[in-house]
Amino acid sequence: MRFNGESLPSAAVILSTAASITASLMMMKTIVNDLIPEDMYDYVAVKFRGLFLRLSNHFSIVIKEFDGLNANQMFEATDKYLSLINSSSVRRLCVHKEEQEKLMAISIDKGEEVVDTFNGAQFTWILISEKNKALDPNHGTGAIRNFDSRHFELSFHKKHKELALNSYLPYVLERAQETKQKGRAPKIYSIDNLYGELSDVWGSIYLDHPATFETLAMDEVMKKEIMDDLKIFVQRKDFYRRVGKAWKRG
Repeated sequence: MRFNGESLPSAAVILSTAASITASLMMMKTIVNDLIPEDMYDYVAVKFRGLFLRLSNHFSIVIKEFDGLNANQMFEATDKYLSLINSSSVRRLCVHKEEQEKLMAISIDKGEEVVDTFNGAQFTWILISEKNKALDPNHGTGAIRNFDSRHFELSFHKKHKELALNSYLPYVLERAQETKQKGRAPKIYSIDNLYGELSDVWGSIYLDHPATFETLAMDEVMKKEIMDDLKIFVQRKDFYRRVGKAWKRG
């Protein structure tokens, strides 16, 4: 085949060239990983990404894992929500499962990007983990501990800022909460008994006893009263929240 009087390279030549370029890129990546420390590599990657976002039409939202000493509910919800997205851009996942839980917990690994679409707008998530140091109050004066500081970065075109804040992020919270409820194994909470005395520490155990109300031997009238009471309690979670009472039943 000819194009403008010149013959095009054969398929074998094209494949050979592509393979050589791929091999060269892999070699460069290996050299960079061997020569640059991991914490320095993460630092440079974060700074380069920040520079790219400032020079583009994209807007970014940072969701940190902790707000001071408090866990960030939005970070946990994002982690749960992203496990539901089947994104072709993800190449590495983290999977774990507790013995009593119903479902496996799946989360993306650091550095992985997840592309999501909502109401026609494209949103890109990435999990960033940075090495940090801080004073360790549990090991004497001047003791230093190393820890990973994690946050999600959400980037999108700046024209979708209101959509992201008012619709997309609330949607992420809602979907994550639904998934959490489906996979949660029931637990019983009680005040721990330490050295024969009640403490102020709450403990929990998984409720995996095979007994049910159907197999429970007790007065049928009383059983029905208890079951009806529990059904009403479960259905009135929003009512407890509105009136400011703890949603619990003794």
